[in-house]
Amino acid sequence: MIIDEFEYHIKAIAFDLDGTLLDSDRALTPAVIKAIALLKARGIVPIIATGRSFRAMAPYQKQLQITAPVICYNGAVVYHGGSGEIMHSVLLDDEITREIIRIGRASNLHLHGFRDEQLLFEEDDAQIADYQARVGFSGTRVDFDTLEPLRMTKMMYIAEDPSRIEQAAAMLEESFGDRLHHCFSLPTFYEMIDGSASKEHALLRVLTDLGISPDHTMAFGDGGNDSAMLEAVRIGIAMENAGDEVKLRSTFCAPGNDEDGVARFLDEFFHLGIFPEDELL
Repeated sequence: MIIDEFEYHIKAIAFDLDGTLLDSDRALTPAVIKAIALLKARGIVPIIATGRSFRAMAPYQKQLQITAPVICYNGAVVYHGGSGEIMHSVLLDDEITREIIRIGRASNLHLHGFRDEQLLFEEDDAQIADYQARVGFSGTRVDFDTLEPLRMTKMMYIAEDPSRIEQAAAMLEESFGDRLHHCFSLPTFYEMIDGSASKEHALLRVLTDLGISPDHTMAFGDGGNDSAMLEAVRIGIAMENAGDEVKLRSTFCAPGNDEDGVARFLDEFFHLGIFPEDELL
């Protein structure tokens, strides 16, 4: 792949975390950390755009020393990168949230959600144990019927068989259409936020605040929740571990997240000198 970086004048780069910037051990590799540091030294703004909550994202932001606004909950909340204060937030409609809960229960799907940075769940099962280990903090068991109003930022279904989630998703689509933004972030993770929120919309908002055009922006992602964001910028890069639909909506494809894919793509594009010449893409 031969690319002239000066043709694009990239000023900002948005990064998904899980499956993209993080490897399968949910860690930032030394090569990725070095690549981000070199980009910042050139005046390029790195922007985290994740489905994670602020608490689950924060350790990586600190490790990368990123101070730009941070996009969390798939775009439902934008935080100030320095203070952590909320700059923009969109909550799920109460009626829609209660229907998400009803359908999840009827479909026997694991269900949990976030409200005010708290992880809330009804069933203390294997899925929530695994999820708490993934995000690095514990949640609280509640009865969603007792919460009035619900005021949820994000809801999630988890199931080992994605087809079970797809059936529930079809019911939500029929009932609410574009009032609800919902998609797979991982093959077994289904995330639901307000229909006006998405990584795409949040990134465009952040870029406006920074005075940077999408034409001078790059984005990396691997999940269905990244697809629109990849299309909204000049260069969208799908990871090799991404699904075919995500790849079709991207400009380029990078090696997988377990192969330092982000760092390798950035190394070649910006001539960072991180890898030996014979290891380039």
